[in-house]
Formats: sequence, C-alpha cells, structure tokens
Amino acid sequence: MTAFASASAEYPWGTLTWELRSINHRFLEATFRLPETLRHLETNYREQLRQFAQRGKLDCTLRIDFVQGRAMGINLDVARQYLATCEEIQQLMPGPSTTLSPIDVLKAPGVMQEEKVDTESLKAASLQNFDEALTLLINARTREGDRLAIFIRERLKKIKLEVANIRTVLPQLMAQQAQKIQDKLEQFAAQLDDDRIEQELVYLANKSD
Repeated sequence: MTAFASASAEYPWGTLTWELRSINHRFLEATFRLPETLRHLETNYREQLRQFAQRGKLDCTLRIDFVQGRAMGINLDVARQYLATCEEIQQLMPGPSTTLSPIDVLKAPGVMQEEKVDTESLKAASLQNFDEALTLLINARTREGDRLAIFIRERLKKIKLEVANIRTVLPQLMAQQAQKIQDKLEQFAAQLDDDRIEQELVYLANKSD
C-alpha cells in the first residue's frame, strides 16, 4: 500500500513545501531531504513523525522557494574588510592613491546581501507545514486502506460463492468418481480366471522360498 501527500504554505519570504511518500514496511523508516539551513532540525521532524506513524517506509522532502528580490542589507563587516584590504594594496603601489566611491564598495562581493529569514520563524513554519503534510498522508493511507478492504471483501464473497457451488455438486461428482472406480474393478475382475490366480499363488510361494 502506498500513499502520497503534499502541503505548501506561502510566507512573505517565500513558499515552503513538504512532499511525503510512503510504502508498507514492518518498522518505521524515514529518509529526509532538507535544505542546508534546516538540516539541524531533522531530529525534530523525526520526533514529530513518530507521533503520527509507527510503521512504514517514508520519503520526506522539504523545499523552500525564497522570494526573488528580497530587501537588501549591507554587511558592514565585509565592507570594512574590503576597504582595509584596498588600503593595504594601495600602500604597496607607487603613484597617487585611488579614492573608492561608496558605489565601488557596495559592488564588492558580499557587501550587499539579501536580508536573512529569521531562523525561528522558518523553524516554526516548517514544523507547522510538516504537521499538515503528515495529516494529509495519514488520511491518504486511510483511504487507500479502505479501498483495499473493499477489494478484499469482494474477493472473499466471490470465493465463498465458488465454494458453495462446489459443495452443491460435490456429492454428484463423488458418486460419478466412485462409479468409475467400481466399473474399473469389475472390468479387471472379469479378466481374471482361476488358473491365472493359481499360477500367481505358486509364483509367490516359490519366490518366498
């Protein structure tokens, strides 16, 4: 029995989506595919999963699509390091010094960064969305189980009907088979005569000596 569930939610910073797939398994076995930023929460997700299921092999995938063009911030530490490095290089070079404009500094790699999503907000959103996905998965497994139960009951009805039909004709079949055996025995007995029986008895007596 298999089941699939998907749950998505939109937030100001982007869209969070859980995709869950499960198949029958004797024990609970789960594989998680998580973004690097949330990999440390795998233990939390596993604990949450155990509250919903005790068996089954599950594949759990979390995908986060951040909104493009989020608000930009300035990493002042990177900017200071960039300026300090430029000054050191400038001292090594002969000739007049070159003045850097603010635009030049902002263009340096790592100075302008998209504002980071609050870690706690991301954690809470992922756990809530995982809860919704698990609920959908359990419902899907229940529906699949109900369909399987209906199929099995229908098959059992057909089997019972076939057994009843066999029981109805079984006495007649057994009588026919018994008659065939009786006819064979009578045919075999008719082919035997007293001389042949005596010869067989003598043969067996000699063989026993």
